[in-house]
Amino acid sequence: MEAMCLESIELIQLGLVNSELWNHLKYKTKATYLLDESWMQRTLKLVEEIKKSDNPLVGGLLSEILQRVCNIKADESKSLAISHIVRLKDESGDFITPYTIHVEIRLMLQNYEQPLILNQDNIKELLAYFTSKSQIGLNACTLKCIGEPYTLKITGRDMISVLTPVVEIHKRNVQMESLRVLYAPGSKSETNRALLMAALSKRIVTLVNILESEDTALMMQALKRCGVIIHRTGKSQLTIQGNCGVFEQPHGPIYLGNSGTSMRFLTAAIALNGSNKYILEGNERMSKRPIADLVDALNNFGCNIEYVSTEGYPPLRIMKRGDDISDSIDVKCSNSSQFISGVLMGISTLKKIITINAVTNVVSKSFVNLTVHLMRDFGINIEECNYSWKLRPVVRAIDGNGDHKRNNHPSTGITRSEMSTLVEDNDVNLTLKGKTFDIETRDLFRYEIAADATSCSYLVAMAALTNQPIHIPNLISRNKQGDAHLLTIVCPKFGLDVKITDFGFYCTPSKHGVLKNGGVIDVDSSDMFITFAVLAAFAEGETKIINIKNQAIKECSRIKVTAENLRKAGVDVIHDDDSITIVGKETQNYNQVTIECHNDHRIAMGFAVFAYRVKNVKLSDSWCVEKTFPYFWQTVKELGIETFPTII
Repeated sequence: MEAMCLESIELIQLGLVNSELWNHLKYKTKATYLLDESWMQRTLKLVEEIKKSDNPLVGGLLSEILQRVCNIKADESKSLAISHIVRLKDESGDFITPYTIHVEIRLMLQNYEQPLILNQDNIKELLAYFTSKSQIGLNACTLKCIGEPYTLKITGRDMISVLTPVVEIHKRNVQMESLRVLYAPGSKSETNRALLMAALSKRIVTLVNILESEDTALMMQALKRCGVIIHRTGKSQLTIQGNCGVFEQPHGPIYLGNSGTSMRFLTAAIALNGSNKYILEGNERMSKRPIADLVDALNNFGCNIEYVSTEGYPPLRIMKRGDDISDSIDVKCSNSSQFISGVLMGISTLKKIITINAVTNVVSKSFVNLTVHLMRDFGINIEECNYSWKLRPVVRAIDGNGDHKRNNHPSTGITRSEMSTLVEDNDVNLTLKGKTFDIETRDLFRYEIAADATSCSYLVAMAALTNQPIHIPNLISRNKQGDAHLLTIVCPKFGLDVKITDFGFYCTPSKHGVLKNGGVIDVDSSDMFITFAVLAAFAEGETKIINIKNQAIKECSRIKVTAENLRKAGVDVIHDDDSITIVGKETQNYNQVTIECHNDHRIAMGFAVFAYRVKNVKLSDSWCVEKTFPYFWQTVKELGIETFPTII
């Protein structure tokens, strides 16, 4: 057949400019599409229609340059060009292609076994080529969304910015303000919890101020592949049709990258509610992150989960659970509180009273508290006693305007006119794939995601090092994340004056930017320990950060990596498996250093703070911040941080 002569990358490149073909491609892989004759016939028809439209091809110019300058084969050059060109930004620093689509494109390329990353030799050749054309106008084609190609004029300098994740960080002087206002992204922790709860509900749920990042995009893609209908209805806003815990069987494995929340939450939700066969897999690092305590708890409860390769670690094979389930489930959570959170959310659909018991010390219990608060906002009846939680069948909790209210009684719902002020009829119909639903009931629900407190810590630390008072309006006192409270406890230890109110978070640094050492800081397993460790390097005296054992099984072995990077710069630091001790210097002369990020967003953002006081720090991977804070570099530019693409 003629269609069989088309390479996978040609199909993908054509699919980018035609949403129907793109959606058609989603449900196949390179290993399966040649075996389906009817699928191939439909593909051929779509390809013929697209070629008649004469649309420009995404990444066409860069693909030609990769072939000419780097001698890369044509098919490989197309994939590499696509994966990089969608990183172009507009004049304001926003991605032209929404970040969730970046992830969707990368997953598609992976499914069809296409290359994604340029090697260092290629990058060197391209940097030299585009540096010579830094001011020359080039016509590039990227995407505004799937099916909507966008051609724009760029320079060689613009092209360099999308080629390499390695950057050198420079600090420029910025004018001090009496109070600088900065906004933080939505919380990853809340977004992924809210996405799952929306999928498990019976409602049409609108999520506002979602975090659009790699982790949340992976969660969204996984839910979509299981039949959950999700539609973008505005900037950082989604509308979701709940599936009441019905997860369709996807075509092929569900890929979750290195998203720990997605892996743990979906393992529990699918094992407890799924009625088919599912495989959950991730990247190489995910296969080294332990999950046995969660799997054991679920299997003992009556679920059916197997390990695909290594006992105790992903990938996982999940089959339909048995009908005979217990009235209680015991969960070990000394490695991760997400085991408890996943079970709590997954069990919320079951029609019986069930008790969840934590049988070990709960690390990061504040995140379990966050899960409980959010579930109550979604109308789930939870009773908590010490380290046990009892769930009863769902009670609705929506007021007459479609907004959530804490601990309120079921309402009489909303009228169509009230509903239209929240989301247009055609948006709802589009969200539901053309199906018409009677929503003149209690079924429209709106939930607003709070600011990410951990992301705020980097902004606070940079402000502290430059004596710049800041105000973060969307980090407010009603924020239920444990890290929001932790900021108010730890910052004063370094001599910072902070407060959190209904109008936001305020930080006034110590006089002349001089920091006190933090003494002993118990961070309760928080990711913020990296921020505090970096701050401690610039505070005279000893700071010891404890209760961080869980950080060894995150995106990298964070305690070890943080200590190694600080030590390379000349910081006096020691560490063990549950603590890190830094002897800081107020008047330091630390070494210029290359920070190995290990594809860990927290390492990259934490050491961006370090670069605020140390000249010419290089980061091995500036793009990994997109896991939780895609616009990090754009935000910190206001505080004087500039990044310049380079090579190691």
